[in-house]
Amino acid sequence: MQDQVKKSLKVVNYVGIGAVTLLLAGTLAFGIVPMYKEGKDDIQATVTRRAALERVETLRPDVKEAQQAKQESDKRLHDAEARMPKGQPDNVFLTELTEVARASGIHKESSPPPGKPQSDGTYFSVLMSVEGSGDWESCMRFLKGISSMDKVSRLDSVVLDTDRDGGSQVSTKPVCHILVKFTTYYLEQ
Repeated sequence: MQDQVKKSLKVVNYVGIGAVTLLLAGTLAFGIVPMYKEGKDDIQATVTRRAALERVETLRPDVKEAQQAKQESDKRLHDAEARMPKGQPDNVFLTELTEVARASGIHKESSPPPGKPQSDGTYFSVLMSVEGSGDWESCMRFLKGISSMDKVSRLDSVVLDTDRDGGSQVSTKPVCHILVKFTTYYLEQ
């Protein structure tokens, strides 16, 4: 009987060891391993987020500079739009153009009527042209005067042709013939 009790105890011990082993294996398989994998994924996600945050921190000065540049650009655009007339070039504009030519010393030979208005995005544009003559400095002052006029304009083309006084090759003061084509912009009324 003692042998049988010993055998029974051995079986109970083996069953207990098996149950404990199964319990530990189940805990490991269904508890610890998934938690380990999840923790490892969380650590990797944290590393990735920290790297992304570092990149964001390095971009902050660039973003701040870009915002300042945009604000400055918006201010320049607003200032330029404030200078834009609310309709097609009128007599005031043409008078100012004549004054610029006179002040620069250009003899205005022709100034055809403004071209037909064209839609240019949110603005309208009109092609203008002026032809005149004077000395070289007068032509340069005229170009500078056009660029400083109150109305917004874009210089499209300039044709300068110089002739010596009386055709002589030894003359020191050339006569400058100038043809300027520029576009002026306005807002729709």
